[in-house]
This record gives sequence, structure tokens and C-alpha cells, in this order.
Amino acid sequence: MRNSIVKNQIRLWLLPLLMFVIASPLAGQEERQDERPDTAKLLPETTQMYVEIGNIREFMEKMQETGMGQVFENEKVADLVDNLYTDMAENYEDIKEDVGLGLEDFQDLPQGEISFAIIAPKRDDLQYVFFMEVDSESDAFNNVMNRSREVAEEAGEPPMVEEAEDVTFETFTSDGVQFTTFQKDGLFVAASSRSLVEEILDRWNGIEIPDIRPLTENRKFVTVMNRCRGTKDVPPDMRFFIDPIGLARGATRGDIGAQTVINFLPILGLDGLSAIGVSVIMDELGFESVGHMHVMLANPRAGIIKMLALKPGEYTPEDWVPEQVGGYVSTTWDQFVFISEMEKIMDTFGGEGTFKSQFDDEWEDEFKLSFREDFLPVFTGRVSYMNWLNFPVDFSSQVQVVAFHIADMEKFEKVRDGIFDKLKEDTEWLTEREYRGSTYWTESDDSRAKRDEAQLKRRKRWARRNGRDPDEIELAGANYRICVGLIDDVLIVCTNPDFFQEAVDTAAGEKASLVDSAEFDETLETVTKLLRNDTAGAIFYQQTGKTMEFLLELAKSESAKKSMNSFFDRRIGLESEEEEESGRSRIFKDVRRTLEENPLPDFDEVKELFAPSGGFITNDETGYHLMTFQLKHDR
Repeated sequence: MRNSIVKNQIRLWLLPLLMFVIASPLAGQEERQDERPDTAKLLPETTQMYVEIGNIREFMEKMQETGMGQVFENEKVADLVDNLYTDMAENYEDIKEDVGLGLEDFQDLPQGEISFAIIAPKRDDLQYVFFMEVDSESDAFNNVMNRSREVAEEAGEPPMVEEAEDVTFETFTSDGVQFTTFQKDGLFVAASSRSLVEEILDRWNGIEIPDIRPLTENRKFVTVMNRCRGTKDVPPDMRFFIDPIGLARGATRGDIGAQTVINFLPILGLDGLSAIGVSVIMDELGFESVGHMHVMLANPRAGIIKMLALKPGEYTPEDWVPEQVGGYVSTTWDQFVFISEMEKIMDTFGGEGTFKSQFDDEWEDEFKLSFREDFLPVFTGRVSYMNWLNFPVDFSSQVQVVAFHIADMEKFEKVRDGIFDKLKEDTEWLTEREYRGSTYWTESDDSRAKRDEAQLKRRKRWARRNGRDPDEIELAGANYRICVGLIDDVLIVCTNPDFFQEAVDTAAGEKASLVDSAEFDETLETVTKLLRNDTAGAIFYQQTGKTMEFLLELAKSESAKKSMNSFFDRRIGLESEEEEESGRSRIFKDVRRTLEENPLPDFDEVKELFAPSGGFITNDETGYHLMTFQLKHDR
């Protein structure tokens, strides 16, 4: 019974994905065939999604040289990974006979490039194609192909073999789904359409396909990939392209309801989202990694696309931002454009005046204020976001913070009083407090106690329904409490009043500030150099080291251990009840034992391996461009 279940679940078209997921970077490497054309040149211009890793082995080797990759060289981490792999390999032996392949077959298979594409032909269903560079003489490749043929024959549908001029086509059928494969110049190709593989082979041989240009002549692909390319001598290690609207139309062809929804996109302005391109370049220009993402937008922009409305601004961190933040983002947003486009969309769907009656008038009735004249002008448009890492660590120690810069303090006080007076009338949860001369508003103790009590009751009811001891259940996220406060001309909204007090102390110079951090200064200087003559619509900063310190402390905390033990107890208990699935119970036991016997390192043992990262967004006539970079840990 179990054998038949396993065999029925094995589908030949999933084999390439499995090969990719567990490919080992440690096996030998074969040079790419110089005469072989770029795979993007083999695809038609109707390709709606394309992802390519130029050389999976080189990519993994470069990853190993990064700070994060070096963490895995730490003795404790290496032992943990080795033991987890050993557990996986031992458990795989139980199903090796059913699968018919050893782990080494999958590990040794990819030799270089791995690519995947989705094509949306005109008036036809979506087509799929997978490329993988292999050594056709290797035992691993032959074992995988032979096993694929055996599975097909066991299912009663042996592959159809056809000899062409310089390749052999093999067409497999599984549950009515066909795909055709061939090999040429060290590249294995599998596609869901026989006509598609023939087109690919024709382009490979220099034969032009009538009325269908290659992907490399698709205007959208060329635009976003040019913006995401590396230097002339360093091509991207990984690149990704998607035409989201084209893919959606192709995927829903024949579905009248879905096509109707897609036809509403112009009303929302989303038809202006032309394409998205992404690239990752390792070890370039003195960085561990550089990432590009270009969002190609049509002009003129309208609707939701125009509502983004990012604009250049000043992005020096506020002096109250503590140094102990995992990440910091700051942008400037045109709130007037946002509301104007929202009004157009609502009036288009609901008729002229819909936005005014449902938003402007409601706001005025509720708070006795004009949204456009009183509320919007209060803010400059600059918004900053950060996550504060509050030590000692538990599951609620990461505090989320959003800050809004105020343009008109007089208008702000009018709006604040109007909103808070209304809230005090309708609820009992808001209370006003003061810390060192700064006022903030947060949830009252009585309201908090009632909320905690209600949450605990819900969790205990859930425990009873799931066969767990309700007396072991505790509150989740017990430290979260919304807090709103004002420091100078900035309105701060956070998930813990402790942050507001930390910010006040930082503004007073008693705690270390992010703006005085040498690492932040280095990152911001790098952003300025990379921007050249451009201006940023947003900046990003990530303290990878502090984030890793937080995660390591969290993993070692009592709350994490209790949650992990609870998870394993539930999984092992459930799986043991089902004799047919009891093998999974052993896997969970093995993983638990390995985690318990291999403690993670202290942060001090690996802290030198982490460097900050940064990035920025720019806006030009083709769309928004995001560039990120990771500084070298050994710089």
C-alpha cells in the first residue's frame, strides 16, 4: 500500500525541481559550452516569467565566502548541519527503494546553469520549459533518466522516442500531461510542448521563427534586465523576469470571470505595471552581494501605481532612533497625490462624489475636522520605519515602530485633540502618560488586563479542542501594547511603550543613537556614492549582526525551547497514532535529538562575520529601481 502511494506521488515533471532544491555545491564542476547560446535567446518573446541561475555551483561557492556562509564553517554550526544531513540521509534510505535513486544522484546532477520559464502563447495554454546544465556521461544523469523511464513504464505509458537530425526527443506522459526532453551541448531541456522544444532547437541552430522574436528582443525584458545587469565583466549570478499582467492573462485564458477581473485593472491603474526584473550579483565591486530590482511602469502613471508617489527627501536618521535597531527604512511620500488618485478610483466605481460622502464627510462628522484641510497638511510626507531589538529576548522583544514627520504643529494639536477626545468618549482603553517631559498615549492597565484575560481564555479553549493541557498555556505576545507619542516634530507609533522611553533617553543623549553609528555612516556614504547624480526616494539600512544576535538569543530562550518541545511533542504524538505514517515520527525524534545535542554558538563566536547592508529606491521615467548591497564582513 505504502509503495503504491509513494510511486503515485512521484511525478517525472517534478524531478528537475527536486534536483535543484537539494543540489550539493561540493561536487565537481564542468565548464559551460562556449558555443551554446544564452537560454534567454532560445525562448520566445511571449515568455512571461523567466528565472536563471547562471552556474549553481559557482553561486553556492560564492555564497560560502559571504559572512553568512562563513557562519556555517563555525564548528558548532557545522556539526549541527552535518548531523541534520546525516539524519536526512538515514531516513531517505527508507524510501530510496521506492524512489529508485540515491541522494548522490540528485547531488551530482546539476553542473552549471539552471533556468525555468513560463510562456503564454497567443490563443493557447501556458507552456513551461526547464533548462539544466548536466554531464551527459555521468552516472547521476543516466540514473535519473533511466529511473524516469522506469516510472513511466510502470505507469503504463513508456516514453515515445524520436530521432531528429542532431538530438533525440523523448516525450513522457503522466496523468494526461505531456512533456518532451532533449539534450544538446551539455544542456538538458524539458518542455510541456513538443512544438516549443522544436522552436528552441531551431533558434539554437540559428533558424529564425516566423512572427515570433526571441525573449531578448522583448522590450520589457530588455528594459528591466538592462537596469538590473552587473558590470560589463561581471554578469548577474541570478536573474528573474516577470510580466505579471501578461502572466495573469495567459493563466486565466478561457476563464470569463477571471478575465473580467483583469479588465478592471486599467480602472485601478494596475495595467501600468509592465514588468519586474531582479538580479543578484555576488562578490562585485567590493561587496559581498549586490541586488537590483526594477519595476517597469507605464507613463503616464495613474491609479494605484501613481498612489505610491515616492519623492526625494532628507534621510538622516532622527536623533532619537536608538542604535539597537535591526533595520531602518525612511521614505518621503506625497500624501496629496495618494488621496487624489484614491478619490478617482472610488468615484469611478461608485459614481461622482462617492469618496467625499464616504470619506471626507464621515471624517468630518466623526471628528469635526476636515480631512483635506486639517489632517493631510499636518504631515511632511516623510515616514520612517524601524524594528527595535529589546534585550533580554523573548517572542515579543522585537518592537515595530513607524514615525511620521509633522509639518504644522498647530494643525497637529488640533487634529490630535479632536481624534483623542472622540476615542476617550467611545472607549476606555486610552490613557495619557508622561516620561521625562514627553507625553505619550497607550492602552490603560484595566483594558490590558481584560484583553489578556480574554486572550488566555481563547487559547485555553483551543488547547482543549486539540487535546492539550490548558494549564500549560500562557499568553502570547504579552508585551505588545500600542503606544503613540511625540518627540519634537515627529509622531511615533510603536508596539511597546518601552521603545518610546528608550527613544526619549536616546534624544537626551543618554543612549547610543543610530545617527552616530560608524557602521551606519559607512553605509550611508556608500549609498551616496552609488546614487551618483540620482536622488533617493527611500533608503534602507540593516544591521545584520544585531539581527543575528537577536535570533541566536531567541533560539536559546526558554520560551523558544518550550515552543519547540511543544511542537515536537504534538507532531511525534500525532504521527505515532498513524501506523502508516510512523516513519515521520522517527524523523521528528531524530531532528529533536540533533538540535538538543548540538547547541548553537554564542554570538561573540561569530559576530565578526556580519557586516551591515543598505539600499535605496530611485524613480525615473521607466519606473522604480531598488538597489541593495551587503558590505564585506572582512573589509
